[in-house]
Order: sequence, then structure tokens, then C-alpha cells
Amino acid sequence: MGSSEDDFTPLSELAVGMNKCTVRVRVSRLWESFNPKNDISFGLDCLLIDEEGETMQARVRRDDIDQFEEQLIEGKVYALSYFTVDDTGESYMTCSNEFTMYFGRQTVVNEIEGDIDSIPLHSFEFIDFKNLHSRCDNTIRAVCSTTCSKYYLDLEIPEVQEFREKVSLIDIDCTSKWCYLGCDTCQKSMYGAPRKYKCSRCGPIKRPVHWYKLKTTVKDATGTMNLMIFCDVAEELVGVSAEELVDEIEDEEELFTLPDKIEDLLGSTHTFQVFDKDLSGSFLVYSIMDHDSVPVPSTTTSQGNEESNAVTGEARLKSTRLQKPNKRLRGDDWIN
Repeated sequence: MGSSEDDFTPLSELAVGMNKCTVRVRVSRLWESFNPKNDISFGLDCLLIDEEGETMQARVRRDDIDQFEEQLIEGKVYALSYFTVDDTGESYMTCSNEFTMYFGRQTVVNEIEGDIDSIPLHSFEFIDFKNLHSRCDNTIRAVCSTTCSKYYLDLEIPEVQEFREKVSLIDIDCTSKWCYLGCDTCQKSMYGAPRKYKCSRCGPIKRPVHWYKLKTTVKDATGTMNLMIFCDVAEELVGVSAEELVDEIEDEEELFTLPDKIEDLLGSTHTFQVFDKDLSGSFLVYSIMDHDSVPVPSTTTSQGNEESNAVTGEARLKSTRLQKPNKRLRGDDWIN
């Protein structure tokens, strides 16, 4: 886009009702907001940063997600125009800006390439831990995350190295099969195999696909624990898709027996990132960290307001298209 710097309005100058200006911003974060109780989407949200380091949250309403989810890529810089600005009146906002930007069907999104290094990839608004209670009516029961949350961990400090241990994979229980039939888009399980397949979340689909469901036992020097490994994470571990392995079997009874590809994993060692989905002691593997190293952070802006909410904006080293939050993080009922 060939617009000059003077054509762009800083985020700090936006006000309610403004809809005929253009901003030059980086999409620092991109996520889908939803109600975890009923899985209803509120919309597609993003955290925007401009050249001054100013941040503003923007929302694409639920009915307009299809229009913008392919245009917006986390980490890239855009010229945005024909949007609306309104007061910030919702909870769970990621920055302290009093205004929120809203995309509409008329909003124009143009990617900017070239000299964009002046726009930070990250923005943080730090709060001292001892003052955290001031953000929750002086009562802290738990620090929880949402689909927009990112955790930053220095993997090189001694305390983390001591905690970060490899585990040996010693057993995979396939008494309830090592895969399941699920939606080809959201991975939600589908029961009954009707003639016309319909996902309760995505609606009608052409056909379901097989996804991994590995109930594993791992061991380290301190003991053993059970871990569930699903879908894409399991595919990364096995090296081939569940669909490929299912295509090789002749009898459905073989779904209760480990294929050689999966059985070969027994005895292997790995570093897993895990989480407790329901805070019940049932852990799922979120990612495999066998070869992870600490990335060198790119340009960052730190807004020196220690009384503000923490704002995180992890921009990927490689820009990738929006990946909707993995559905198993949504408290799904398909884990069986």
C-alpha cells in the first residue's frame, strides 16, 4: 500500500464515533472468544499495536468472522479503514485502552509490507504481583486464563531446568481404541455414523475423519502418571495421521491393537507441555517440546503502568494464518 505516514491516524487519537480514518497497526494477537459454558462464539478478537506502541483491542463480530479470518494473520501489519470505535464496556479486555475497535462488513483490510520493523510485535502492561488483588475486588481465588492468554517462561533459568524433565513413554492403553471418528474441522467426536454427518458445532460435513486418542502412561525418576494425547499433537508424535493408519487395517478389531507405528513409541523419551483441563488431575498433552529452544524476542514495547492489567502479545517468528483454538481446550465433551 502506498499511503504516506501522514495518512494514518495513531490509535491514541481515535475516539468514539470515528469511522473515516485509517490506522497502520500490527496484529499482535489473534484469538476467538467464546462462552466456555455453551461454546457460543462472541467473535474474533485481536490486539492491535501501532508505531507509537499504543494498543487497542479490536473485535470481529461472530457473523462476520468468515469475512476476516483469512485476511488477518497474527504478526502482520495492516492498514485498516472503515471501522467503528466505541467505549470499552466488556470484561476480559487485554489492554487498558478505554476504546475498542469494531470491524464491520464495510471494513477494509490491506496488508502492508516493507519497512514495518518500527511497529512492535509485543506490548506489556505490568502489574506488581503484590498489587494483583486490586484487579479483582481485593479477593484472589485463582489466576485463570482465557483463549487470549499467553504464558512466558524463561526455559534457561535453573529453576525451570530443574523442573523440566524428560519422561519415558511406558504404556499406551487401547482398550477403548487408539482413535475416534470426529469432525474434520473442529475434531469433535461424532457418534452413530448417520448417513448425513452433522457436527453439533460445525453443522453438516462431508465425512468424519479419524483422530488419535492415545491414553498413555509416562514415567520419570519420581514416578508415573497418565497423559491423554489427542489429534494433531499425537500425529506429530507418531509421524503419520490416524487416517493413514486406519486405511491400513482390514478389521475394526485392529483399532483395539496398537499399530507398529504407535507401539514403536514405547520406551521413547519426550518433554511434554501438559495441562489439567478440568482441574481434576486428568492431564492432556498440549504440545511436544523435545526440540524447543527459547526464541529471541523481537521489538517489544513496555508501557510503564504497573497498575494495569498484564497484556500479552506473542507474535510468531513465522507469520501463520489464524489457527482457531484447539477445540479440546474448550471443555468439550468428546473426550471418551
